Amino acid sequence: MRSSLMTLLVALVAVFGPAGLPASVPGIMVAAQSGSFPMTPEAVAGRIDQAILQMEGDIWRQQNAKVEPAQRKPLKLPPQVSDEVFIRRAYLDLHARLPDAATVRSFLVSTHPQKRQVLVDRLLMDPMSGARRFLRLADMLRVKDVVLGYPMRSYVEWLRAAAANDMPYDRMVRALLTSSGDVGKVPAAGFLMTDGGLMEVTMQEIVRVFLDENIQCATCHDHPFADTTQMQYYQLAASLTGVEVTKGVPGAVQPQRLWPARGAMAEPDRLVMPGEQLATQPAKARVPIFLPNDYLYRDGKPGDAVKPGLPVWTPKGMGVPRAFVPATGRNGEVAVELAEWVIGSARFAEVAALRTWQELFGLPAQAADVLIKEDFATGKTAVEVYQSRSCEGAGPRTETGGYMGYGNRFSTFVGDSTNEPHRRFTQVLAAELVRMKYNLREFERALCHTQAYQRQAQVVALGEPGHAFSPAFRRLRAETIWNNLVLVQTDGAAVGKALLSHELPQVPEIEHPSRALGRADRAWGDDSLRTITHRLVQTLMTGDTVKQASAKDGPLVQRLKNTQPGDLAVEEAFLAVLGRLPTHVEKMKTLDYCLENLGTGWSDTVWSLLNTSEFVFQY
Repeated sequence: MRSSLMTLLVALVAVFGPAGLPASVPGIMVAAQSGSFPMTPEAVAGRIDQAILQMEGDIWRQQNAKVEPAQRKPLKLPPQVSDEVFIRRAYLDLHARLPDAATVRSFLVSTHPQKRQVLVDRLLMDPMSGARRFLRLADMLRVKDVVLGYPMRSYVEWLRAAAANDMPYDRMVRALLTSSGDVGKVPAAGFLMTDGGLMEVTMQEIVRVFLDENIQCATCHDHPFADTTQMQYYQLAASLTGVEVTKGVPGAVQPQRLWPARGAMAEPDRLVMPGEQLATQPAKARVPIFLPNDYLYRDGKPGDAVKPGLPVWTPKGMGVPRAFVPATGRNGEVAVELAEWVIGSARFAEVAALRTWQELFGLPAQAADVLIKEDFATGKTAVEVYQSRSCEGAGPRTETGGYMGYGNRFSTFVGDSTNEPHRRFTQVLAAELVRMKYNLREFERALCHTQAYQRQAQVVALGEPGHAFSPAFRRLRAETIWNNLVLVQTDGAAVGKALLSHELPQVPEIEHPSRALGRADRAWGDDSLRTITHRLVQTLMTGDTVKQASAKDGPLVQRLKNTQPGDLAVEEAFLAVLGRLPTHVEKMKTLDYCLENLGTGWSDTVWSLLNTSEFVFQY
């Protein structure tokens, strides 16, 4: 029966793409004015819009410097999106869910001259906005429910509250890097426990997620495509020797030290047993770390003790490390010098600003790989389309069934000093975030008030650069797709019936449908998948959640059957599943199909809409 639905599916929703670009921009506006900086959302949005046009104009002039004037393609801006597209976009971006039908209808008939700004402000003040920011932070920081068998609930709830209550981002990061104690009493101390004392891994992720510097290759050898050496890697790791990670019975005189420690401990020996606690504390004695036994470079010998060193920032990135002695703790704090180095860098504000930009606009300059992986055990073949801005992947990582999955790890090329227009634009974003005192909610508000956010999404050809003057057409996060599936399944009444993404365990079981949609296991930061995988397609076509959502006796299908007249039922179906009204053609084809298939028509319609490309993409 499902095979007969393909005609309906294709007819209902076409593949998306920009409907042609409008007339060229009459002139490129100048950069943001100097002097006083009004901090209303409109004022900040205006400065960001100016910076976007300045950057795009500079890039356009660079690209056309050697092109004959008559052959130059004019710089064009996409048109403004309709109210229908805007409310869908705002809800998906700010609440990680679709708007309900009544809200869409009310918004479309409203004549309020600033209804888009009012909508954004209302969405940002709702608790769902804080829940969505929490999920973004948790994915970035690799937050887990349990580390070495020890529960991290206090840390999870602390981070959830920080996102909900607008804790400034710099203050939050400082707390993560300097807090010490048992996670039950000092929740922020959970961050430095993430790797159970494997502080070399923790340092890799600190540098990557907060500063967008990849030092992972230098774990084993000098980085072949960057200036980071293996010695610098170990000097950075040694900067955390002012921290001790311990496990043991509370109050024990000599708890077992997991870090710093010479030699690797077997995983079973690291597990926290019942009655024990996992904790961080200022180092009581200087315990150095040592170069590996296979170290090959002339600046050290295998087994040499490594002195801590934090690199001095240069225009090209991290330079030669500056030696220092880690403090044993200031009022019980740890990693004080590291926190000052991270937060005091201009790179910190730039990366924080670009992370928020990515959440709302995407990072449209992509490269792509198509991976065809055969699993000889099952005889199945998986085709994965991997889109990223860098050579970094989240794997290879084995998924259920032996398929290989790749992720879209955050990478901005913020350290690329050769792209001067992009560098200046990044500095404008960072300056606005700093003026807002690192309030991420207010920064999101300003970005959503820009003209750029209200323009038609751009579909970027694989491997081609995108533009900053409108959002990128992109796949939705796994958490957003899951929320929408739950809302369709329960006909908008999810409370008490199913768990939304922020209510699920931090790392759901591998069998949970949200994992098939791309939710990460938090082995790497920013590891949620945005690929179109075999598991994703299979889940949407035959998964239990989709079956329940489109069941003939399900709440949504029952409501559609009881809605009269029929064209109003079609509208309700499209609003529930796609967050928009149907076109005239879509409405007529759906009505015809439902009249011809009285027993299964509405169930088939819901299933078809769930399996359109529109259901999993932001546009």
